[in-house]
Amino acid sequence: MLNGRSTALQAIAGHNLKGMLAVVTGSGGIGRQAALALAAAGAEVVLGGRRAADLRQAEAEIGAAVPGAIVEGLPLDLESPASVEHFAQAVLGRERPVSFLVANAGVAACPQSFNELGVERHFATNVLGHALLTALLVPALRAASAARIVCLTSSAHQFTPVVFDDISFRHRLYDRLIAYAQSKTGCVLLAVHLGSQLAQYGITVHAVHPGLVQTDIMRHLSDEDRLSIATMQAGIQPKTAAQGAATVIWAAVEPRLAGQPTRYLEDCSVAPLIDFPMGNDYGYGVMAHALDFEAAAQLWAWAEGTLSRDLNL
Repeated sequence: MLNGRSTALQAIAGHNLKGMLAVVTGSGGIGRQAALALAAAGAEVVLGGRRAADLRQAEAEIGAAVPGAIVEGLPLDLESPASVEHFAQAVLGRERPVSFLVANAGVAACPQSFNELGVERHFATNVLGHALLTALLVPALRAASAARIVCLTSSAHQFTPVVFDDISFRHRLYDRLIAYAQSKTGCVLLAVHLGSQLAQYGITVHAVHPGLVQTDIMRHLSDEDRLSIATMQAGIQPKTAAQGAATVIWAAVEPRLAGQPTRYLEDCSVAPLIDFPMGNDYGYGVMAHALDFEAAAQLWAWAEGTLSRDLNL
């Protein structure tokens, strides 16, 4: 029985993914461990990441752990629509069905900045970039048999809905943790919308909270931020990246999740609905504002308007 202490390799044990193509964004931490597990089960993996050195390190590490693994790292900056387009075209150029898309890459607790479209960095990277990437890869996902999309999120979503009339903090005080939290709500809403629209093609979409994993994504946190987070998460047991990736893999391969409406998953199980942030001793659960279908549709419409293009699914 898988649980919160299970690893990605334990979650994928017994699965044969030979001949399947997986796309994973983010070449470090959880993304790397998810890619390693997928490769261990026989999948060919394309990793997207911003830093060439990290991509080469991921290729080498996975190749050493899984002899014969087929893993290729390609440049991807989710904050840049042009970079997303280039990455997607490289994947589509393989003329292969994509069986798995793991939308994992992200940023956290960054100083305030905006992408070329004027979108706040957390939302531009964590949400908008993945929305565009998914839309571009839909033809390859539809070509696969029962493809899965996994959208990484966080319990931080509990602290705020998406503020659609000021997503980029132009008219309210910028708070780097709230900006991150808002983007993580956006990630769940993205999964909800994708799930509702792509189910007709046999594509299953789930949102995953990996747990408390200390990875490079936290590099921008100040000492004050770290103390605040540590206080809120005092009862939560930290995980390794391999443990954090377990629920990602479970979402991707668990037969009982196939064809299910979008779920918010954590610790290799479906999370309960909660009424207020950190509504129990361990911070588990999903807030209703992250599962709202109207907000999910509004998010997609916002993305299309921001990108000035139809994101056809």
